[in-house]
Amino acid sequence: MAGFATAATLADLARMAQAQTGPLAPPVKASGPLDAATARELLEIGRADIKRRFQTGTAPDGSAWRPLKYSRPSGAGKPLQDTGRLMASIQGRHTATELVWFTAEAAAGLMHYGGTIVPRRAKFLAIPLTREAKRAGSPRRLRGTKVVPLFARLTGGRMVGHFLLCKKAVVPARPFMGLSERAQGAIAEVLAERAAKQWQAS
Repeated sequence: MAGFATAATLADLARMAQAQTGPLAPPVKASGPLDAATARELLEIGRADIKRRFQTGTAPDGSAWRPLKYSRPSGAGKPLQDTGRLMASIQGRHTATELVWFTAEAAAGLMHYGGTIVPRRAKFLAIPLTREAKRAGSPRRLRGTKVVPLFARLTGGRMVGHFLLCKKAVVPARPFMGLSERAQGAIAEVLAERAAKQWQAS
């Protein structure tokens, strides 16, 4: 599957839950099947946790993402929020013994781990800095531009930069996929409560 994903097995979650509840609590089953209702609840905890990361600008371990170097055409002032598409694409699925959170966005891995982008068919990358540039798609399609060294346009008596030209773009790592300590605690609480109910019913 294209995109990017992270997974947690029921065995991993059971160990996490048992560590938080202690040895005297009813044991959390480390093997399946995981019932659908519980799986959906756990998936939603993880999905909400991952989506919250885009608002806080932090990795699963709580460390802060590197801030933006240039403003985005949409006016978004936070990383990974230019269109909101990546955050909206976070989904979850489950099997009897595993929970998976994923996105089908092709650039998700690059956004998570970071990396370097270089031009393939041109000498420079053209990074749009304005809404006009974003709509045009490339400097050649933006009418009335000139190299200064930014592609710019005379607007209201001043030169407005529309594209930043560079030979490469280094994308910093901004980890978003994974469970925070807060989400792990919430998941452990759900599993411990499930285990207690099963123990009482037996």
